[in-house]
This record gives sequence, C-alpha cells and structure tokens, in this order.
Amino acid sequence: MNEWLSGFLSNDSSFGRAMTKAGIIISANLMFALMTVPVITLGAGYAALYHTIMRAQRSHWEINPFKEFLKGLKNNWKQATICWVLFLALSALLYLEWFWCGQFGGVFQYFRIGIAAIGIVVLIIFTYLMPVIAAFGGTIAGLIRYSAFFAFRRPLKLIAVMFFQVFPLVLTYSDPVSFPVYGFIWISCGYALVVFVISALLLKEFEPFLPEVDDYGDFILDEDGEAEAVEDVDSSCGVGGDSTYGAGGDEGYSVISGNGSGANERKGAGSRKGAGGSSGRAEKTEAEILEEMKKLGM
Repeated sequence: MNEWLSGFLSNDSSFGRAMTKAGIIISANLMFALMTVPVITLGAGYAALYHTIMRAQRSHWEINPFKEFLKGLKNNWKQATICWVLFLALSALLYLEWFWCGQFGGVFQYFRIGIAAIGIVVLIIFTYLMPVIAAFGGTIAGLIRYSAFFAFRRPLKLIAVMFFQVFPLVLTYSDPVSFPVYGFIWISCGYALVVFVISALLLKEFEPFLPEVDDYGDFILDEDGEAEAVEDVDSSCGVGGDSTYGAGGDEGYSVISGNGSGANERKGAGSRKGAGGSSGRAEKTEAEILEEMKKLGM
C-alpha cells in the first residue's frame, strides 16, 4: 500500500505530472493577475505569461514559474508595453469612429462595416503578437509582420486560436449571475489556461523556426542531433531579418529555446543558429519564412 501510494504521489506518476502542470499554470496566472492591476503593464504581463507557458511546454514542465515569469517580464517589457499601448490607442480610435458613424446615420452607417473589419484584423494581430514577442526577436514592425504571417498562413488554426481567445470572455460577460464564479476562475487559472491552449496550437507553427532542444529543454541540438551545452549556444530563434538580438539587448530576443539557467541571456546577432548566423538550420528556416511571406505579399 505504501509503495503504491508513493508511486501515485511521485513526480513521475500521471498524478504528479498533472499536479506539476496545475501548479505552474496557477502560479503563472497569479503573477499575471498582479500585473493587470496597473493596466499599462498588462501587455508585458501577457508576454511574460506566454514566455512562462511556452518554456514549460518545451521543457516538459520542469521550470520555476515565478523565476520564468519575472525573466519573461524583464526581457519583453519594452516591446510588449509599446504594442499594448498601440493596441489600446487603435481600439479607442476605432470605437470613436464607430460611435460617430452611428451618430451621423445615413450613409455613414455603412462605414461601420469597414471599421468592424479593421477591428477584427487588429484583434487577430494582437492575439498573435504576444506569443510572437515571447518567442522571437526583432523590431516591433518586424514582429507585427511575423504575427500576420503566422495568423493568416493557417486559416483553420486562426479560427481555433480566436475561438479560445474570445469565447471564454463572451461566456463570462454573457452570464452576470455567475460572474463571481467566473471571476474566481480567471484570477486563479483562467488566463493561463487560455494561454496554455493557444501556446499548444502555435508552438507547432513556431518550432520549425526555433532552435531544437532535447526532451528536457536543457540543450540545444546541433545539425547532427548532438547535444550542445546551453552556455555555448545562443538562444536566438533566427526567424527574422529585421534586427534580432539576444535577451540582453534592447530590441529583440528569444526566450523559449532552452531550459538552462542562462539560455535566454546571450546575444543572438552572430550566433550559429541565430539571425544572420553562419550555419545551418536557422539560415534555412529564415529563407523559408521570408519566401513564404513574399508569396503572401508581405
């Protein structure tokens, strides 16, 4: 009996793994909830939440969620905050245009269709922008382009991502009677659960353009499949040609490529697998993604 109970409660059991995932999701969600108190920091909090969940998914959930969230917050603060402020400004502008078109009436009512279409595109780009910021380095203009690229290259996946992004919020606000229950769920684990599902969908799209890691995320694999120590390998994902740097820079970074203590803190501009690097997989995938973007007219 004791052996069975010990096995059931061990970290390697199905129950233990499920509890580990639940603990990371709840911890990351609580950190994110604290970041939403000052609204201006919500964008950085979202990017940090994606950073934490993606790192957990790539390293078999063997991370410290508090440490990873703070690291993601520090690395993504500048770009995520700027993008969040831009999103708020665009949303306010579109709302005012919608309001005044309704006030004027007549032919101006038809302008609402175009405003609604622009609003949907802005929401789609912002939904993809937060995980892209957490995964890839580059300028803000470049990150927006990457977001559009990943969003519209898989229409069915786009529908699934937007469903999980929008439906929980619609469900919450459509049932005022149960709002306290929904509020508790959102504060305890709701945001991280949404990010968990979306990250699981998007990582399948991101991983061809990210450095390879072993089963535990502790090493980045070279072209021959040999494990290299994280300290010797840069973490830049090499997806962009705009201005990709390591996490120590101010303009871009990649933060989900490894699980080592310093994997996401080294420069990426000249790495073997980073943007502009001299070898193999990253250069090839960069050419591929740029070629696909050209086909889409981007």
